[in-house]
Amino acid sequence: MYRSLFVLLPLLTAFVAGPAVAAEPAAAKDAVTPLWHQTTKEATPAQDVKTEAKPVAAPEAKPEVKPETVPVSRQEARPETPSASRQDAAPGDKQEPAPGTGQQAQPAQQPGKTAAKEIEYGTQEQYRACMYSEDHIKDLRKMLEEHIIQNNEMMMEIKKQAAALLDMQRKLVMSDDAQVEEFNRRTQEHNLVVKAANEATDKLKLELESFNNRSMDHNQNCASLIVKMSDRDVVMKERAPAPKQ
Repeated sequence: MYRSLFVLLPLLTAFVAGPAVAAEPAAAKDAVTPLWHQTTKEATPAQDVKTEAKPVAAPEAKPEVKPETVPVSRQEARPETPSASRQDAAPGDKQEPAPGTGQQAQPAQQPGKTAAKEIEYGTQEQYRACMYSEDHIKDLRKMLEEHIIQNNEMMMEIKKQAAALLDMQRKLVMSDDAQVEEFNRRTQEHNLVVKAANEATDKLKLELESFNNRSMDHNQNCASLIVKMSDRDVVMKERAPAPKQ
C-alpha cells in the first residue's frame, strides 16, 4: 500500500500541476517577453502602424485640392470681354456724357486748327536746292558703282597674275639667267599693279565716305521739307528740258 501511494503521488502532482503550467505560456510570454525577443509571428504592434497611417494621408489630400482651382478660374474669365463688348456693340445708344467730357472735346479740336496754321512751308530756293542735291547724289552713286566694278576687275586680274607667278616660280631654273630675269621683271610689274590697286581702293573708300556724308546732309535738309504746289510747279517747269525744235 505504501509503495502504491508513493507511486501515485508523483502522478497526481503531475496531473494537477500540468494544466497550470500549460496555461501560463500564452499570457506570460506576452506580458514578460520584450519586443526584441519576439518573432515576427508574435509581434502584435504591427496593428498600431496601420492605424497611424490612415489619419495622416486622408485629411491632407482633400483640403489642398478644393480651395485653389475653383475661385481662380471663375474670377479671371469674367471681367475682360463682357465690358468691352457691351460698350462697342451699342455705340449709338443715347448716353449723357460725363461732366468733364464735353469740356475736353472742344479744346481737342483747337490744337488741330492751330497746327494746320503753324505749318512752315519751304521756299522755291530751298526746293530747287534739294532737287539739284538729289541730282548730284544720283551722279555720285553712278560713279561709285562704276569705280566699284573697276576695282573688282582689278582684284581679279591681280589674283590671276599672282597664280601665274607662282607657277612660273615652281618651274624656274635658277641656273638659267634669262628665266630669272624674266621672273623678276614680271614680279616688279605685278607689284606695281598691286600698288595701284591699293591706291584705288583707298580712294574708293574716301568716295564712299563722302557719298554717305552728302546723303545724310541731303536727308536732314530735304526729307522734311514741305512746299506749296505753286512753288513746286515753278521749279519743275524750270527743270523741264527744252522742247526739241
